[in-house]
Amino acid sequence: MMIRRELGRFALMAEAKWIGKSLSVMIYGGDVPHVGAVSVAYPSKSEFRDASIVTMSTLSLPGHKDYVVSGPLAERLAKALNTPVVVTVGVHIDNASPQDLETVVAEIESMVDELASALK
Repeated sequence: MMIRRELGRFALMAEAKWIGKSLSVMIYGGDVPHVGAVSVAYPSKSEFRDASIVTMSTLSLPGHKDYVVSGPLAERLAKALNTPVVVTVGVHIDNASPQDLETVVAEIESMVDELASALK
């Protein structure tokens, strides 16, 4: 499944693919799409109480801030879909203003909500 959103001078893409019972999601776009951060999240049982939790790990390339988005989204998807999830994010916008960044993050969150709803 792929979602594309046009935001003025640039576009964002979110692609999701089931790999067995696991989900791989790629979010990229802006002026220079790339791989900036990769987060893995999976549901597990708490060792300390009778509850389900989501465990998450992130790797970020030097100088990239994409982990700010990849980690929380991987956790959200793993919890919502009760499955292991890998989220790769790489969005770069030249000379982005704080408002540009807020808009991009909000749009990515909306795209991920749409993916989660469609994949349930």
